[in-house]
Amino acid sequence: MMTAQLQDSLHTFNFTPKGSDVNSVVITNTLTNDEFTFNKSYIFKDSYFYVLKNVQIDMTVNSTFTFVAFDKFDNEIYRDQIICIDQSITDYTINKDIYTERVTENKFVLNEQ
Repeated sequence: MMTAQLQDSLHTFNFTPKGSDVNSVVITNTLTNDEFTFNKSYIFKDSYFYVLKNVQIDMTVNSTFTFVAFDKFDNEIYRDQIICIDQSITDYTINKDIYTERVTENKFVLNEQ
């Protein structure tokens, strides 16, 4: 899962595809089905991963997008989800304001033969 910040007007996404070369990336809003296609001029390779830089997409809190990368033969080589949050990345947790408590009594059965 990737995260995007509301306060950023230009977004940057890092990803590691299973292919050797990324030719294009399609980002689709899962609610409205609006598609945004980015060609090689937006994508560059860093040491071990690819970077999609300076992406300008209007995002609202909790909006989700699919992120799909294609090679030069239009084969899908990477797929992910983007969620838009209003938390800082250092404080981000998927369980924000949801608290779970695991209670166990450690009761178990021994099978002695």
